Amino acid sequence: MKKIELLQSDFDELQCEIELLSDNVGEAYADRDQFESKLFRLLSVAHGLLAAAARYPAAGAPGGDGTSDAAEECRGGGFVRLPKIDLPHFDGDYQHWLSFRDTAREGGRQAREPAHSAAAPR
Repeated sequence: MKKIELLQSDFDELQCEIELLSDNVGEAYADRDQFESKLFRLLSVAHGLLAAAARYPAAGAPGGDGTSDAAEECRGGGFVRLPKIDLPHFDGDYQHWLSFRDTAREGGRQAREPAHSAAAPR
């Protein structure tokens, strides 16, 4: 990134000379504006990529096996398997809706409550 900043400084000096010597200053300013807009957009992308690379080291990084930390987490290292919740079936009949809703709500409440052992006080 430092090399790009040095090149930007060189560009600025040369563009200033062009603007001073130019017969069409408006065009020179437009060229500067267009170049700097593209440069700053690309610098922003580069900073984002570098930040992402710092969070997730690339394959071949020291001590790595070629996978990122995110890939390792996806294999189960950082996630907890939640219990399966069996929901009742709704047949689409509006007359059965309230019964289905109440049963589904109760099942959801039971699933959210932590499992307590017999020795643990409630």
